[in-house]
Amino acid sequence: VGMSREDWLAERRNSLGGSDMGAVLGLNPWASPYSVWAEKTGKTTEKEETEAMRIGRDLEDYVAQRFTEASGLKVQRCNAILRNEDFPHLHANVDRMIVGQSAGLECKTASALNASKFSGGEFPGSYYAQCVSYLAVTECQRWYLAALVLGKGLSIFQMTRIVNDSCPEWCDSSVFVSEEEIQALGNAAKTF
Repeated sequence: VGMSREDWLAERRNSLGGSDMGAVLGLNPWASPYSVWAEKTGKTTEKEETEAMRIGRDLEDYVAQRFTEASGLKVQRCNAILRNEDFPHLHANVDRMIVGQSAGLECKTASALNASKFSGGEFPGSYYAQCVSYLAVTECQRWYLAALVLGKGLSIFQMTRIVNDSCPEWCDSSVFVSEEEIQALGNAAKTF
């Protein structure tokens, strides 16, 4: 909590975060493995905040509130860089943890122009990689993705480590994440 922004950024450069993994795996249209390497090795300066980034940051609380409204689940902030010795090349800066459950929440905001990326139970692969990273680091059983498409509505997706887990009625879809997939993501981080 008392960490300066500069110290926080320096600590994040020591390992790969969930949003880095989408780029490392080639799933992020806005970043590449090279750009992640350049950022982590100090070859590039910190990215300037875009308007889309600002909107996402400013609306994170709102998205979390909408998730609670839809799901009935209480959430709380987690002001820490989380680590797991089983995945030393990864860290997690999670948006929220679900109170009383082995679960977390990633909050996203998207332009109405991207509404099709959140239809039919689908969502961007880079967000999936981010949530799987958080499952690995936190050892949680479930991770939820709440995506507010501006002017269109809220979509919620579940990623679960539980075989044959049910999809809550308030979720657009549920995806099973195997231990092998979590290990593969950890191995990709190690190789990178």
